[in-house]
Amino acid sequence: FVLKAGGKPVMVDLGDAEKIEEALTDWKEVLTQSARGIGAQGEAHAEKQLTARGKLLYRLTFAPLEPYLAGCRTLFVAPDGLLNLLPFQTLQQPDGAYLIEKYCFNYLSSGRDLVKFGHKGGKATEPVVIANPDFDLSSADRIAEANKLPVKPTLLAEAPLRSANLKDMSFPPLPATATEANAVVGLLKNSKPTLYEGSRALKESVKGLHSPRVLHFATHGFSLSDQKLTDLMEDRPGLDVDTDRSWQRMAAAGIENPLMRSGLALAGANRFGKEDSGKAEDGILTAQEISALDLTGTDLVVLSACDTGLGQVRNGEGVFGLRRAFLHAGAKTLIMSLAKVPDKETKELMVEFYTRWLKSGDKVKALHDAQLTILHQHRKAHGAAHPLFWGMFVAMGDPK
Repeated sequence: FVLKAGGKPVMVDLGDAEKIEEALTDWKEVLTQSARGIGAQGEAHAEKQLTARGKLLYRLTFAPLEPYLAGCRTLFVAPDGLLNLLPFQTLQQPDGAYLIEKYCFNYLSSGRDLVKFGHKGGKATEPVVIANPDFDLSSADRIAEANKLPVKPTLLAEAPLRSANLKDMSFPPLPATATEANAVVGLLKNSKPTLYEGSRALKESVKGLHSPRVLHFATHGFSLSDQKLTDLMEDRPGLDVDTDRSWQRMAAAGIENPLMRSGLALAGANRFGKEDSGKAEDGILTAQEISALDLTGTDLVVLSACDTGLGQVRNGEGVFGLRRAFLHAGAKTLIMSLAKVPDKETKELMVEFYTRWLKSGDKVKALHDAQLTILHQHRKAHGAAHPLFWGMFVAMGDPK
């Protein structure tokens, strides 16, 4: 459906959904493959590998809408199914130009999100930046660091439920995110931001927050595939599946709760399942825990991490995962990645974004202009602009 500021909605038939989703899956696979070859074959060759897929996706999803978009510059997109995982700004038109060069995109979980725009939330506190966690931090060191926090964490009575698949994960260090974090803190200095880095990038630090105006994460994100409920039950021997209604609902649907298998990695994440954490948090902040945070006064959440916008896709219901969790917690606007992104260009993009947003107050336009800047820089330096370097982040929610 195309709904403009005035007039009646127009319905456009895009054809077979399966064909579109096959093309999208192929595009994402080639995106990853071409990115791996940039170092050896150059950015121009890698971009060329992706061009045919990008143009095909454009023809299937966007070209049929173009006749109804005359005069439009800003588009609010409420996608369904696997299209939730597509950054539309990276699609290429027949002349090779990217859609970002013609439109500014803002993403919605549904059209009704528009009625929330302009709503004033709760009282905000100072910005918080969390970066470069020490993923190997022991439980004893986590407890010691947590006890230094201004707000003492509540001792855990029982470890919260996690996906058993997390035991097989390992998160490599992200030293480049420290540079990014310091740059963001410098740009926000007038708001007196707090930086939690290294051993201080704890889950306790996050769970003790109350509506920071800006909440910036520079760490690993994850979204795991579903697993058999029987396997998960074996990991929770004390669970009474006969009386637990949430488990009964999941069992009836044959799924594991997507909010328990997507999240962010914080200090100590690599110790999950490998030590008895005792009274320490485990370093894995799931989407389910995020949804319970108090972010009613938070103007902006930035997830400067890989795959943060991904999750369980359900037709008609958007994406269950980090994006749903942060918006449910009360955040007005969320900026996140839909693919694995390189550290250096992410840092450059974030500096461009914050610089522009703090001047204009328009978060969506600031991200759009920052992405265009990186795109043009790459074209000038390399004769090409592979979308991985500029186009994987999307803005979701209130633009102002």
